[in-house]
Amino acid sequence: MQDRDTQRARSVQVGILMKAYREAFSTENGNRGLTQEELLRRMALVDSQFADRSSHTMVSRWESGVTRPNRKRLEIFGRALNLSDAEVEGLLTLAGFKSGTESQPKRASADAEPERQESLPGTQASPSEAIKADPPLSIAASLDLRETLRFAAFSCLLPGVCIVASGYILSSADLMDPWIPIVYIVSIMGLMLAYKFMRMRGNNALREFLSISLFFLLSAQLLPSALTRMDIYGFYTLGEFAVEPLPYMLALMVNLVISSAAALVFHLLWNWQYGSGRGTNDPLRRAVTVVAPPAALAYVCILILSNIGVWTEFGIQLAALSGAFAIILLLHDPDIDLAERDRRFFLYAAVSVAITVSAIGAVAMLAIYLTPGLPSILPDHNLLYSWEIDFEALGYPQEEALHRLNAGYLWQNVCIYVYMVLVVGGSLISTLCRLNSRSATVAEHNAVGSPGNTTAD
Repeated sequence: MQDRDTQRARSVQVGILMKAYREAFSTENGNRGLTQEELLRRMALVDSQFADRSSHTMVSRWESGVTRPNRKRLEIFGRALNLSDAEVEGLLTLAGFKSGTESQPKRASADAEPERQESLPGTQASPSEAIKADPPLSIAASLDLRETLRFAAFSCLLPGVCIVASGYILSSADLMDPWIPIVYIVSIMGLMLAYKFMRMRGNNALREFLSISLFFLLSAQLLPSALTRMDIYGFYTLGEFAVEPLPYMLALMVNLVISSAAALVFHLLWNWQYGSGRGTNDPLRRAVTVVAPPAALAYVCILILSNIGVWTEFGIQLAALSGAFAIILLLHDPDIDLAERDRRFFLYAAVSVAITVSAIGAVAMLAIYLTPGLPSILPDHNLLYSWEIDFEALGYPQEEALHRLNAGYLWQNVCIYVYMVLVVGGSLISTLCRLNSRSATVAEHNAVGSPGNTTAD
């Protein structure tokens, strides 16, 4: 135990000294200090492995004392910063390496081993910190393919079977009650919420969260359709399907495919930006690069398959969802290190914004419901073509269509309002609270020197 305390203290001291050397370095153009990325680029000039496998996360963990660089890396660090032999020897001695040997405490062959990323106990590693050294290209491709197949099977295929089976059961039972489509849609939404939240574990939690969020927002658009018997994709025009649950089954399947495809794109981009060490250096650009393409994919699909009313409403909801996910990614980014005052400010600001937006949303939703003729766009077209609505086949007069649409619109927005405020907003605030707790835990371990957390790499 005493030996581990000593190793922990050595790692913290080495990290402090490395950071001081980096910040005190004078560049060729007279500027003082290097960023972590610039340090890695200089180290890559000495040893090419730092150009291929390393990231700023490695330097962050060195300087915080979470991990300790091995002898070889300390020597490369010294050469990159033009340190004298005495300064390099001082670093090696402080780290616990014997002069003139390659040995180090508790690991005789550490220089030949890849960089290890081990978190402090009681903390939750951020997505970037959870990724170890990059595997060989063939192994990485195999893992990506395996993960893609697993995602297709468990996040798309199984829910799809449930949607289709329940739709055909309702269809074969010949249940014609007007409330059956609403019960069907709400039940599928609830089951998907439970299923996806059970799968939110590890590094794939955000992917599953995005998948269910998109599915929920898209499926909520079907609630007015259940009252009007006109789904947003126009499946109700397929003759005999007009008064049966099958149009909603097909619409739910479309929503599942769109949300799963967007979540898969999110997963691949996340691995590129945060897992490979080859992403961009700017935290905001990393977050936008991961969030924007999946959101764009979902919106383009809706733009093609639905009508202008859905375009407008879903676009607003998607913008809010994308902003929340970008902020969550920023809060998990290892380059974002907020001071205690800043963390409290952002937490209070997030709560204030959530309360304000919730109040505005509630007022706007009520105002639209009480305004005659809103909404006034019936699902009789999409970007590809338009069609005539057969109200005789639907079983009610044309004058009743807008009243049904208005009532369904209220149910739709109540569901979306509750989900965005409680689930998405709650997750954002929870991330801020965990950030405060995690930062306090790390600071405590750094100050006390908790045993058993230092690895020499």
